[in-house]
Amino acid sequence: MAETKSQEISAFGAVAGLAASIVGAGVGFAGSINKGRAIRASARFERTQIGLEMARAEFHARDVTRRGAIAANEHMARVRGLIGAQRAALAGQNVDIATGSAAQVIAQTEALGEVDAATIRNNAFRQAFGYKSQIIGLTAKARAVRAGANLEERMTVLTGGLKFVKDLGIGYAGFEELGGPEKFRRAFGGAPTPSAYAPSGYKPSTPRGVITDEG
Repeated sequence: MAETKSQEISAFGAVAGLAASIVGAGVGFAGSINKGRAIRASARFERTQIGLEMARAEFHARDVTRRGAIAANEHMARVRGLIGAQRAALAGQNVDIATGSAAQVIAQTEALGEVDAATIRNNAFRQAFGYKSQIIGLTAKARAVRAGANLEERMTVLTGGLKFVKDLGIGYAGFEELGGPEKFRRAFGGAPTPSAYAPSGYKPSTPRGVITDEG
């Protein structure tokens, strides 16, 4: 009887050890999955921030281009006003503005105005191009963040899965060292009945109305 109880305790210990290994491996694998989700969430947040930066850069690029066009148009309006004043002044002096030096002065004023307007547009284009270049860099960064996060998430879950299998193997190996399933079957397959633990001479009572061989 004492040997049987010892076998049962040993079998229970083996099963408990295996169960603990399974639970521990499962918790570890669940932790890997949660870590992978956290990596994905962190990457999503970072890409959201990059998207906001891209939106700001796009806004600035359009705003610079728009303001450059407005500034160039306003400059040419001032130039046309200046040309009109020049023509009026020359005409008031009875100077033929269609020929000679008067025509050259007016043409030069218009040409210089066009150059200045082109410079204004070019400066605006350069600023806008700087923002566009920033958008290209941010786009590449967002793609890199996404690719890196996907790879890190997969590797984290894969590593956790491999550790899960390894821990299960170690737990089952320990279970085998303690006797394994065969020991559990031996301990409980022929387990004694409760009457085996009764005091010597004890005889269980027979329910009323039941016919026994002794009767």
